[in-house]
Amino acid sequence: MDDDRGSGCLAILGAFILGGLVGAGIALLTSPKSGREAREQMSRWASEKYGKAGEKIGELGEKVREKVREKLVRAEEEA
Repeated sequence: MDDDRGSGCLAILGAFILGGLVGAGIALLTSPKSGREAREQMSRWASEKYGKAGEKIGELGEKVREKVREKLVRAEEEA
């Protein structure tokens, strides 16, 4: 009985993998852009997102520094 369940799981996994490969192949065949154009577009998109993430991290860092300064000032006043 355990062997039947294992076979069923492998069949389902195989079907998902095969479906993914077929889908990827269809996407490549029907893509309106060349491989180079698609890579360039993905590179621009990733660079843009990377830059925005850096900005957000910088803003968050400044907020943290300000909160730490406030806590230090309060601690000094209470001491």
